[in-house]
Amino acid sequence: MRLIFANRHTTIVAVFIGLAMSSCASAPTGMTSKSINEDGQWQTEDYSKYFEFEQSTNDGSVLSRLIVTLGPERVPDGVEVKARHYANLREAYRDGLVEWVSEIYFINNGSSEVQVTPISIQVAGRTLDFGDTLTIPSGERQITAPLIHIGGSFATEVPVEYSYSYGGRRYDVEGVAERLTTKELKSKYGRK
Repeated sequence: MRLIFANRHTTIVAVFIGLAMSSCASAPTGMTSKSINEDGQWQTEDYSKYFEFEQSTNDGSVLSRLIVTLGPERVPDGVEVKARHYANLREAYRDGLVEWVSEIYFINNGSSEVQVTPISIQVAGRTLDFGDTLTIPSGERQITAPLIHIGGSFATEVPVEYSYSYGGRRYDVEGVAERLTTKELKSKYGRK
């Protein structure tokens, strides 16, 4: 089969769409975004499969870090994720849909053990309520149960809300989790 493209820009767009679709069909991964900057030059940004949002308690002892992971990496063993209107996840991957696994990491930055009670999490309109209190030794972390749903793989930010209590106070947190670029991920955590 022979394709004839009208101009260079059409070729670039066709190649980009083909690469994006072929990568989603096999396994959910990061994403490459191409756009034209203010100077009229093409710029490329490579995104990881991780979104992140952070918040600290008033005394700075507890850092809460909401992380959304795209793909099956953080889906617990034995949990079957289904995509509505699809026979299996492979079909959903071909359409650019992947697992969204949202978790809150509570990190104890204080000098003594703390107790944190996660209350709820909401990501992309999906909600999960919690019930257990987490006991976190100094310098360690605990992770909430995951909120899992199927969503698009091309977003670069997502609204988030979560609530927890610590030190006799309730924290109601709202914000926007931003997708980390591969450069940001490597700079912050030392990996791609």
